[in-house]
Amino acid sequence: MLSDVSVLFVVVLIGYALVSHLNIYRPRLEGLLNYAVLFECAIVGGLIFVITWVVLNAINDVLAIFSLEGSYFASRNFVLRYLPFPQSDVLLVSASVALLIIRIGNSRWGKDELRDKIARASGLIPQLVLDAVKERSLVQVTTSRRKVYVGWIWMGPSITERGQISDVAILPMASGYRDRETQEVHLVTEYKRAMKQYIHDPIERNLLSNEQQETRRREMSVVLPITEITLIRRYLENLSTHFDN
Repeated sequence: MLSDVSVLFVVVLIGYALVSHLNIYRPRLEGLLNYAVLFECAIVGGLIFVITWVVLNAINDVLAIFSLEGSYFASRNFVLRYLPFPQSDVLLVSASVALLIIRIGNSRWGKDELRDKIARASGLIPQLVLDAVKERSLVQVTTSRRKVYVGWIWMGPSITERGQISDVAILPMASGYRDRETQEVHLVTEYKRAMKQYIHDPIERNLLSNEQQETRRREMSVVLPITEITLIRRYLENLSTHFDN
């Protein structure tokens, strides 16, 4: 009985190692309760164990047909000599398979790419935010307090492991407000001159290091919680004069 429990414990550990280190699976664990995580780890580990057991026995049968099973048993006895508990050879191969899946899976789905993909699938606002960061395009953002900013999302959103964007940082070119009655946008403050003198001109004259550039951008940026954004769109100045805001 104790041996069976030991095998089951190792199977669960193999399953947990896989689901907790595989990038594409890890976000799912954050939404599960402890007993549900244990249950899924047991299922994943059990599947790997059963498949490995079937494959190893199939290999043994094939080798027996060609009278080559001696090499298989020699390898198995070598493992059992140093790991003297039931199914140690199957468990060892199962652990190797889990590590291989982690290695291949994480090379295919990196953390950043996976978070980006999940965030894009969560809604149109995250899609526009991520596109604006990637393309360095101007956006117009309206907050729940009717404050309006036009600028660049320069340092990108902070994305959790589950692909949720919590806030965005905007380097404003202009700011203003949206009229409560007409909903018309009034841009009353321009930051172009300040940005040119404080950021762009020193960069063009090679007076700022990369760290200093980032510091100055942070100093002029506005951080907005994503929950306070009621409207966001690309800002095309030449078109804005022809359409209502």
